[in-house]
Amino acid sequence: MSGQFGFGVERDAVFGFLSLIFWLLIFVVSIKYLTFVMRADNAGEGGILTLMSLAGRNTSARTTSMLVIMGLIGGSFFYGEVVITPAISVMSAIEGLEIVAPQLDTWIVPLSIIVLTLLFMIQNMARLWSVSCLHRSC
Repeated sequence: MSGQFGFGVERDAVFGFLSLIFWLLIFVVSIKYLTFVMRADNAGEGGILTLMSLAGRNTSARTTSMLVIMGLIGGSFFYGEVVITPAISVMSAIEGLEIVAPQLDTWIVPLSIIVLTLLFMIQNMARLWSVSCLHRSC
């Protein structure tokens, strides 16, 4: 029993509290996303830079410059995430080799670079192939 609040911490109470937090976050974020973000578009276009231009239409020069700076920062975060996510995933997967074969410890970074290079090359070739298939019925 807790002397301060008068109730004990039981497993079911902890799971109930965590469940409450989880579902509250899911519902609040989902409702806000559906009601606000999905409605914010510029003639069907979306994204940080498009929404930034939409927000800066009827504002002063100072506010517009602040919106441009915020949009550029947001865009740089987006592009940074696009680059770092595959790198972290590949690095963590290849670091698992160290458990199986500890002698490969010095090869983790070079192997990661090779895998990422091949991955992006294949991705680019697949993109070009899919575009060419749109013009020819593959």
